[in-house]
Amino acid sequence: MSEIKDKIKSALGNKYEIREMIAEGGMGQIYLGVHQSLGKKVAIKIIHQVLSKDTDLKERFYREAKLAAKLDHSGIIDIYDFGSEDDFDYLIMQYIEGITLKDKIEQEGKTELRECLRLMTEVADALAYAHGSGVVHRDIKPANIMIDKQQNVIITDFGISKDLDNSDKSLTGTGMVIGSPLYMSPEQITGGALDGRSDIYSLGIVFYEMVTGRHPFEDKEGIAIYHAHVNEVPPRPAGVPSQVGDIIMKMIEKSPEERYHDGHEILSDLRKYRGQLPRDPKNIDDDITQPVPSRSSNGDTVRGDVSPLPGKGLKKWIIPAGALVLVCILAVAGVMLYPLFKKDMTVSKVPPPVTTTVTTIAPQPPSQPEPTVAANEHPVIPVKPVPLPEPPEPPSFDSVVKKVRELGKKK
Repeated sequence: MSEIKDKIKSALGNKYEIREMIAEGGMGQIYLGVHQSLGKKVAIKIIHQVLSKDTDLKERFYREAKLAAKLDHSGIIDIYDFGSEDDFDYLIMQYIEGITLKDKIEQEGKTELRECLRLMTEVADALAYAHGSGVVHRDIKPANIMIDKQQNVIITDFGISKDLDNSDKSLTGTGMVIGSPLYMSPEQITGGALDGRSDIYSLGIVFYEMVTGRHPFEDKEGIAIYHAHVNEVPPRPAGVPSQVGDIIMKMIEKSPEERYHDGHEILSDLRKYRGQLPRDPKNIDDDITQPVPSRSSNGDTVRGDVSPLPGKGLKKWIIPAGALVLVCILAVAGVMLYPLFKKDMTVSKVPPPVTTTVTTIAPQPPSQPEPTVAANEHPVIPVKPVPLPEPPEPPSFDSVVKKVRELGKKK
Protein backbone atom coordinates (compact mmCIF):
# COMPACT_ATOMS: atom_id res chain seq x y z
CA MET A 1 0.00 0.00 0.00
CA SER A 2 2.74 2.47 0.95
CA GLU A 3 4.57 1.59 -2.28
CA ILE A 4 1.53 2.56 -4.35
CA LYS A 5 1.13 5.79 -2.39
CA ASP A 6 4.78 6.64 -3.04
CA LYS A 7 4.29 6.02 -6.77
CA ILE A 8 1.23 8.25 -6.82
CA LYS A 9 3.11 11.04 -5.01
CA SER A 10 6.03 10.71 -7.39
CA ALA A 11 3.80 10.70 -10.48
CA LEU A 12 1.96 13.80 -9.26
CA GLY A 13 5.12 15.70 -8.33
CA ASN A 14 4.39 15.61 -4.58
CA LYS A 15 1.50 18.06 -5.07
CA TYR A 16 -0.87 15.87 -3.10
CA GLU A 17 -0.87 14.17 0.25
CA ILE A 18 -2.08 10.63 -0.46
CA ARG A 19 -4.42 9.25 2.20
CA GLU A 20 -6.51 6.07 2.39
CA MET A 21 -7.93 4.00 -0.46
CA ILE A 22 -11.65 4.82 -0.72
CA ALA A 23 -12.77 2.44 -3.49
CA GLU A 24 -11.55 -0.49 -5.55
CA GLY A 25 -12.87 -2.21 -8.65
CA GLY A 26 -11.81 -4.64 -11.30
CA MET A 27 -10.03 -1.93 -13.25
CA GLY A 28 -8.26 0.00 -10.52
CA GLN A 29 -8.31 1.80 -7.20
CA ILE A 30 -9.34 5.22 -5.96
CA TYR A 31 -7.44 7.08 -3.24
CA LEU A 32 -8.27 10.20 -1.28
CA GLY A 33 -5.78 12.97 -1.93
CA VAL A 34 -5.37 16.46 -0.47
CA HIS A 35 -3.68 19.26 -2.41
CA GLN A 36 -0.67 20.35 -0.36
CA SER A 37 -1.12 24.09 -0.99
CA LEU A 38 -4.88 24.49 -1.37
CA GLY A 39 -6.05 21.86 1.11
CA LYS A 40 -8.63 20.71 -1.47
CA LYS A 41 -9.71 17.07 -1.36
CA VAL A 42 -9.63 15.08 -4.61
CA ALA A 43 -10.18 11.49 -5.70
CA ILE A 44 -7.19 9.91 -7.45
CA LYS A 45 -8.02 6.94 -9.67
CA ILE A 46 -5.27 4.61 -10.87
CA ILE A 47 -5.19 1.51 -13.10
CA HIS A 48 -4.08 -1.74 -11.48
CA GLN A 49 -0.42 -2.25 -12.29
CA VAL A 50 -1.10 -5.70 -13.74
CA LEU A 51 -3.48 -4.11 -16.26
CA SER A 52 -1.40 -1.08 -17.15
CA LYS A 53 -0.01 -2.86 -20.25
CA ASP A 54 -3.52 -3.49 -21.61
CA THR A 55 -3.91 -0.88 -24.33
CA ASP A 56 -7.72 -1.29 -24.52
CA LEU A 57 -8.09 -0.62 -20.80
CA LYS A 58 -5.78 2.36 -20.99
CA GLU A 59 -7.81 3.75 -23.87
CA ARG A 60 -10.99 3.28 -21.83
CA PHE A 61 -9.32 5.02 -18.89
CA TYR A 62 -8.38 8.09 -20.91
CA ARG A 63 -11.74 8.09 -22.69
CA GLU A 64 -13.35 8.62 -19.28
CA ALA A 65 -11.05 11.55 -18.59
CA LYS A 66 -11.59 13.27 -21.94
CA LEU A 67 -15.35 12.81 -22.23
CA ALA A 68 -16.18 13.67 -18.62
CA ALA A 69 -13.84 16.68 -18.77
CA LYS A 70 -15.79 18.15 -21.68
CA LEU A 71 -19.02 18.07 -19.66
CA ASP A 72 -19.61 21.01 -17.33
CA HIS A 73 -22.65 20.31 -15.17
CA SER A 74 -23.05 20.15 -11.39
CA GLY A 75 -24.75 16.75 -11.77
CA ILE A 76 -21.71 15.23 -13.52
CA ILE A 77 -18.38 14.50 -11.84
CA ASP A 78 -15.56 16.99 -12.49
CA ILE A 79 -12.26 15.80 -13.98
CA TYR A 80 -9.27 17.94 -12.99
CA ASP A 81 -6.29 16.18 -14.58
CA PHE A 82 -4.98 12.89 -15.96
CA GLY A 83 -1.67 11.51 -17.14
CA SER A 84 0.89 8.73 -17.12
CA GLU A 85 4.29 8.45 -15.46
CA ASP A 86 6.45 5.36 -16.06
CA ASP A 87 3.37 3.28 -17.02
CA PHE A 88 1.59 4.56 -13.94
CA ASP A 89 -1.72 5.97 -15.17
CA TYR A 90 -3.78 8.30 -13.01
CA LEU A 91 -6.94 10.38 -13.11
CA ILE A 92 -7.62 13.25 -10.67
CA MET A 93 -11.28 14.01 -10.17
CA GLN A 94 -13.84 15.56 -7.85
CA TYR A 95 -14.04 14.00 -4.39
CA ILE A 96 -17.65 13.41 -3.34
CA GLU A 97 -18.54 12.91 0.30
CA GLY A 98 -21.70 10.83 0.35
CA ILE A 99 -23.10 7.46 -0.69
CA THR A 100 -24.04 5.76 -3.94
CA LEU A 101 -27.65 5.22 -4.89
CA LYS A 102 -26.86 1.50 -4.69
CA ASP A 103 -25.98 1.92 -1.00
CA LYS A 104 -29.17 3.90 -0.40
CA ILE A 105 -31.40 1.23 -1.97
CA GLU A 106 -29.65 -1.56 -0.07
CA GLN A 107 -30.00 0.32 3.24
CA GLU A 108 -33.53 1.69 2.86
CA GLY A 109 -35.31 -0.53 0.34
CA LYS A 110 -37.81 1.42 -1.73
CA THR A 111 -37.36 5.19 -1.78
CA GLU A 112 -40.10 7.55 -0.57
CA LEU A 113 -41.96 8.78 -3.67
CA ARG A 114 -41.31 12.51 -3.27
CA GLU A 115 -37.59 11.91 -2.70
CA CYS A 116 -37.46 9.44 -5.59
CA LEU A 117 -38.99 11.98 -7.98
CA ARG A 118 -36.51 14.65 -6.87
CA LEU A 119 -33.51 12.37 -7.43
CA MET A 120 -34.80 11.18 -10.80
CA THR A 121 -35.36 14.79 -11.88
CA GLU A 122 -31.73 15.63 -11.11
CA VAL A 123 -30.34 12.56 -12.91
CA ALA A 124 -32.57 13.19 -15.95
CA ASP A 125 -31.39 16.80 -16.07
CA ALA A 126 -27.72 15.76 -16.01
CA LEU A 127 -28.30 13.11 -18.69
CA ALA A 128 -30.18 15.59 -20.88
CA TYR A 129 -27.12 17.86 -20.68
CA ALA A 130 -24.69 15.00 -21.47
CA HIS A 131 -26.75 13.80 -24.44
CA GLY A 132 -27.04 17.37 -25.71
CA SER A 133 -23.24 17.52 -25.56
CA GLY A 134 -22.94 14.36 -27.67
CA VAL A 135 -22.08 11.90 -24.88
CA VAL A 136 -23.88 8.63 -24.04
CA HIS A 137 -22.89 7.20 -20.65
CA ARG A 138 -23.69 3.51 -21.42
CA ASP A 139 -23.37 2.38 -17.81
CA ILE A 140 -26.15 4.11 -15.86
CA LYS A 141 -26.75 2.11 -12.68
CA PRO A 142 -27.20 2.85 -8.94
CA ALA A 143 -23.48 2.30 -8.25
CA ASN A 144 -22.60 5.12 -10.67
CA ILE A 145 -24.98 7.66 -9.15
CA MET A 146 -23.64 9.43 -6.08
CA ILE A 147 -25.66 11.39 -3.51
CA ASP A 148 -23.53 13.93 -1.65
CA LYS A 149 -24.05 15.27 1.88
CA GLN A 150 -26.28 18.07 0.56
CA GLN A 151 -28.45 15.38 -1.14
CA ASN A 152 -27.36 16.47 -4.62
CA VAL A 153 -27.03 13.81 -7.33
CA ILE A 154 -23.80 13.36 -9.30
CA ILE A 155 -23.27 10.88 -12.15
CA THR A 156 -19.83 9.21 -12.10
CA ASP A 157 -17.75 6.71 -14.10
CA PHE A 158 -17.72 7.68 -17.75
CA GLY A 159 -15.20 4.91 -18.49
CA ILE A 160 -17.30 3.24 -21.19
CA SER A 161 -19.14 6.33 -22.37
CA LYS A 162 -19.54 6.94 -26.10
CA ASP A 163 -18.82 10.14 -27.98
CA LEU A 164 -21.61 10.55 -30.52
CA ASP A 165 -19.49 13.06 -32.44
CA ASN A 166 -16.79 10.42 -33.00
CA SER A 167 -17.34 7.30 -35.09
CA ASP A 168 -14.48 5.43 -33.36
CA LYS A 169 -15.69 1.95 -32.37
CA SER A 170 -12.53 0.58 -30.82
CA LEU A 171 -14.33 -0.21 -27.56
CA THR A 172 -17.34 -1.80 -29.25
CA GLY A 173 -15.87 -4.45 -31.47
CA THR A 174 -17.84 -7.32 -32.98
CA GLY A 175 -19.33 -9.60 -30.35
CA MET A 176 -18.26 -7.27 -27.53
CA VAL A 177 -20.97 -6.38 -25.01
CA ILE A 178 -20.16 -3.42 -22.77
CA GLY A 179 -22.21 -2.41 -19.74
CA SER A 180 -23.70 -3.84 -16.55
CA PRO A 181 -26.06 -6.76 -17.34
CA LEU A 182 -28.76 -5.75 -14.84
CA TYR A 183 -29.16 -2.30 -16.42
CA MET A 184 -28.25 -2.73 -20.10
CA SER A 185 -30.66 -1.66 -22.82
CA PRO A 186 -31.87 -4.21 -25.40
CA GLU A 187 -29.85 -2.48 -28.13
CA GLN A 188 -26.69 -2.67 -26.01
CA ILE A 189 -27.18 -6.42 -25.65
CA THR A 190 -27.92 -7.01 -29.33
CA GLY A 191 -25.14 -4.73 -30.55
CA GLY A 192 -27.45 -2.15 -32.10
CA ALA A 193 -26.79 1.55 -32.63
CA LEU A 194 -26.73 3.53 -29.38
CA ASP A 195 -27.87 7.01 -28.53
CA GLY A 196 -29.26 8.77 -25.47
CA ARG A 197 -32.34 6.53 -25.41
CA SER A 198 -30.13 3.65 -24.27
CA ASP A 199 -29.30 5.61 -21.10
CA ILE A 200 -33.01 6.39 -20.68
CA TYR A 201 -33.79 2.65 -20.62
CA SER A 202 -31.10 2.05 -17.98
CA LEU A 203 -32.39 4.96 -15.90
CA GLY A 204 -35.91 3.52 -16.18
CA ILE A 205 -34.70 0.25 -14.63
CA VAL A 206 -33.07 2.27 -11.83
CA PHE A 207 -36.32 4.24 -11.35
CA TYR A 208 -38.31 0.98 -11.14
CA GLU A 209 -35.90 -0.37 -8.53
CA MET A 210 -36.12 2.81 -6.44
CA VAL A 211 -39.93 2.98 -6.22
CA THR A 212 -40.40 -0.75 -5.58
CA GLY A 213 -37.21 -1.68 -3.71
CA ARG A 214 -36.59 -4.52 -6.17
CA HIS A 215 -35.12 -4.99 -9.65
CA PRO A 216 -37.74 -5.88 -12.30
CA PHE A 217 -35.72 -8.96 -13.27
CA GLU A 218 -34.27 -9.79 -9.87
CA ASP A 219 -35.19 -13.46 -10.24
CA LYS A 220 -33.08 -13.83 -13.41
CA GLU A 221 -29.46 -14.94 -13.57
CA GLY A 222 -26.77 -15.15 -16.22
CA ILE A 223 -27.99 -15.27 -19.80
CA ALA A 224 -31.62 -15.09 -18.60
CA ILE A 225 -31.07 -11.43 -17.65
CA TYR A 226 -30.05 -10.57 -21.22
CA HIS A 227 -33.07 -12.46 -22.56
CA ALA A 228 -35.41 -10.62 -20.18
CA HIS A 229 -34.13 -7.17 -21.21
CA VAL A 230 -34.62 -8.00 -24.88
CA ASN A 231 -37.89 -9.95 -24.76
CA GLU A 232 -39.79 -9.71 -21.46
CA VAL A 233 -41.99 -6.84 -20.33
CA PRO A 234 -41.80 -6.53 -16.53
CA PRO A 235 -45.01 -6.07 -14.52
CA ARG A 236 -45.99 -2.48 -13.80
CA PRO A 237 -44.38 -1.27 -10.55
CA ALA A 238 -46.79 -2.03 -7.72
CA GLY A 239 -47.88 0.50 -5.12
CA VAL A 240 -47.07 3.65 -7.10
CA PRO A 241 -49.41 6.24 -8.69
CA SER A 242 -50.48 5.39 -12.23
CA GLN A 243 -48.78 8.50 -13.69
CA VAL A 244 -45.44 7.43 -12.20
CA GLY A 245 -45.95 3.90 -13.48
CA ASP A 246 -46.64 5.31 -16.96
CA ILE A 247 -43.37 7.28 -16.91
CA ILE A 248 -41.34 4.23 -15.87
CA MET A 249 -42.96 1.88 -18.39
CA LYS A 250 -42.34 4.37 -21.20
CA MET A 251 -38.67 4.65 -20.20
CA ILE A 252 -38.18 0.86 -20.40
CA GLU A 253 -39.95 0.18 -23.70
CA LYS A 254 -38.05 -2.45 -25.72
CA SER A 255 -37.95 -0.31 -28.85
CA PRO A 256 -36.00 2.97 -28.59
CA GLU A 257 -38.65 4.63 -30.80
CA GLU A 258 -41.31 3.94 -28.15
CA ARG A 259 -39.29 5.50 -25.31
CA TYR A 260 -38.81 9.13 -24.38
CA HIS A 261 -36.60 10.68 -27.03
CA ASP A 262 -34.42 12.59 -24.58
CA GLY A 263 -34.04 13.63 -20.96
CA HIS A 264 -36.01 16.84 -21.51
CA GLU A 265 -39.18 14.86 -22.22
CA ILE A 266 -38.71 12.91 -18.98
CA LEU A 267 -38.14 16.16 -17.10
CA SER A 268 -41.36 17.59 -18.48
CA ASP A 269 -43.47 14.64 -17.27
CA LEU A 270 -41.69 14.44 -13.91
CA ARG A 271 -42.26 18.15 -13.24
CA LYS A 272 -45.90 17.90 -14.28
CA TYR A 273 -46.53 15.12 -11.81
CA ARG A 274 -44.52 16.77 -9.03
CA GLY A 275 -46.64 19.87 -9.53
CA GLN A 276 -49.77 17.85 -8.74
CA LEU A 277 -48.44 16.59 -5.41
CA PRO A 278 -49.69 18.29 -2.23
CA ARG A 279 -47.19 20.77 -0.86
CA ASP A 280 -44.70 19.26 1.56
CA PRO A 281 -44.84 21.38 4.77
CA LYS A 282 -41.28 20.33 5.61
CA ASN A 283 -39.93 21.87 2.41
CA ILE A 284 -40.43 25.60 1.91
CA ASP A 285 -39.11 25.31 -1.66
CA ASP A 286 -41.59 22.61 -2.62
CA ASP A 287 -43.62 25.08 -4.69
CA ILE A 288 -40.88 25.31 -7.29
CA THR A 289 -39.36 22.42 -9.23
CA GLN A 290 -35.96 23.26 -10.66
CA PRO A 291 -33.31 21.21 -12.40
CA VAL A 292 -29.81 21.06 -11.05
CA PRO A 293 -27.91 24.14 -12.31
CA SER A 294 -25.11 23.66 -14.79
CA ARG A 295 -21.85 25.53 -14.53
CA SER A 296 -20.72 27.93 -17.24
CA SER A 297 -17.20 27.87 -18.58
CA ASN A 298 -16.17 30.70 -16.28
CA GLY A 299 -17.42 28.87 -13.19
CA ASP A 300 -20.65 30.84 -12.78
CA THR A 301 -23.83 28.95 -12.07
CA VAL A 302 -26.24 28.79 -14.99
CA ARG A 303 -29.83 27.80 -14.30
CA GLY A 304 -30.72 26.89 -17.85
CA ASP A 305 -34.39 26.05 -18.38
CA VAL A 306 -35.67 26.59 -14.87
CA SER A 307 -39.40 25.93 -14.94
CA PRO A 308 -41.28 27.05 -11.85
CA LEU A 309 -44.75 25.63 -11.56
CA PRO A 310 -47.24 28.00 -13.22
CA GLY A 311 -48.89 30.53 -10.97
CA LYS A 312 -47.17 29.36 -7.79
CA GLY A 313 -45.59 31.87 -5.47
CA LEU A 314 -46.58 35.00 -7.46
CA LYS A 315 -50.38 34.97 -7.37
CA LYS A 316 -50.63 34.78 -3.62
CA TRP A 317 -48.86 38.16 -3.29
CA ILE A 318 -50.56 40.14 -6.07
CA ILE A 319 -53.97 40.67 -4.39
CA PRO A 320 -52.68 41.62 -0.90
CA ALA A 321 -50.15 44.02 -2.43
CA GLY A 322 -52.83 45.72 -4.56
CA ALA A 323 -55.15 46.07 -1.58
CA LEU A 324 -52.38 47.63 0.50
CA VAL A 325 -51.64 50.23 -2.21
CA LEU A 326 -55.35 51.14 -2.45
CA VAL A 327 -55.64 51.57 1.33
CA CYS A 328 -52.57 53.84 1.36
CA ILE A 329 -53.99 56.01 -1.47
CA LEU A 330 -57.34 56.42 0.30
CA ALA A 331 -55.65 57.26 3.60
CA VAL A 332 -53.51 59.98 2.00
CA ALA A 333 -56.52 61.37 0.10
CA GLY A 334 -58.53 61.46 3.31
CA VAL A 335 -55.85 63.41 5.16
CA MET A 336 -55.42 65.93 2.32
CA LEU A 337 -59.13 66.54 1.75
CA TYR A 338 -60.25 66.54 5.37
CA PRO A 339 -59.56 70.35 5.86
CA LEU A 340 -61.80 71.10 2.87
CA PHE A 341 -64.68 69.23 4.42
CA LYS A 342 -63.99 70.89 7.78
CA LYS A 343 -64.63 74.34 6.30
CA ASP A 344 -68.14 73.30 5.32
CA MET A 345 -69.02 72.06 8.77
CA THR A 346 -70.27 74.62 11.41
CA VAL A 347 -69.47 73.72 14.93
CA SER A 348 -71.04 75.89 17.67
CA LYS A 349 -68.60 77.21 20.18
CA VAL A 350 -69.09 75.87 23.63
CA PRO A 351 -69.41 78.52 26.38
CA PRO A 352 -67.14 78.01 29.32
CA PRO A 353 -68.73 76.58 32.46
CA VAL A 354 -70.54 79.29 34.54
CA THR A 355 -69.56 79.75 38.16
CA THR A 356 -70.90 82.16 40.80
CA THR A 357 -68.69 84.13 43.11
CA VAL A 358 -69.69 83.93 46.74
CA THR A 359 -68.47 86.65 49.10
CA THR A 360 -68.12 85.75 52.76
CA ILE A 361 -68.01 88.30 55.57
CA ALA A 362 -64.99 88.30 57.78
CA PRO A 363 -65.87 87.73 61.48
CA GLN A 364 -66.42 90.93 63.57
CA PRO A 365 -64.83 91.68 66.90
CA PRO A 366 -66.72 90.20 69.89
CA SER A 367 -67.84 93.67 71.02
CA GLN A 368 -71.03 93.32 68.95
CA PRO A 369 -73.11 90.15 68.79
CA GLU A 370 -72.96 88.22 65.50
CA PRO A 371 -76.17 87.44 63.63
CA THR A 372 -76.73 83.76 63.00
CA VAL A 373 -76.50 84.22 59.19
CA ALA A 374 -74.55 86.97 57.42
CA ALA A 375 -76.83 89.45 55.69
CA ASN A 376 -75.10 89.27 52.31
CA GLU A 377 -74.21 85.53 52.31
CA HIS A 378 -75.53 83.56 49.27
CA PRO A 379 -75.58 79.77 48.82
CA VAL A 380 -73.46 78.21 45.96
CA ILE A 381 -75.69 76.95 43.14
CA PRO A 382 -73.98 74.39 40.77
CA VAL A 383 -74.45 75.04 37.06
CA LYS A 384 -74.51 72.11 34.57
CA PRO A 385 -72.03 72.53 31.66
CA VAL A 386 -73.47 72.86 28.18
CA PRO A 387 -73.17 69.44 26.43
CA LEU A 388 -70.51 69.16 23.65
CA PRO A 389 -71.68 68.34 20.12
CA GLU A 390 -70.68 64.97 18.61
CA PRO A 391 -67.34 65.18 16.70
CA PRO A 392 -67.74 65.14 12.92
CA GLU A 393 -67.25 61.74 11.25
CA PRO A 394 -64.31 61.37 8.82
CA PRO A 395 -65.32 61.71 5.17
CA SER A 396 -66.55 58.55 3.47
CA PHE A 397 -64.93 57.12 0.33
CA ASP A 398 -67.82 58.37 -1.86
CA SER A 399 -67.56 61.88 -0.44
CA VAL A 400 -63.80 61.89 -1.06
CA VAL A 401 -64.33 60.90 -4.70
CA LYS A 402 -67.08 63.55 -5.06
CA LYS A 403 -64.85 66.27 -3.60
CA VAL A 404 -61.95 65.29 -5.86
CA ARG A 405 -64.24 65.60 -8.88
CA GLU A 406 -65.51 69.02 -7.72
CA LEU A 407 -61.96 70.28 -7.30
CA GLY A 408 -61.14 69.00 -10.76
CA LYS A 409 -64.06 70.92 -12.26
CA LYS A 410 -63.00 74.15 -10.49
CA LYS A 411 -59.54 73.88 -12.01
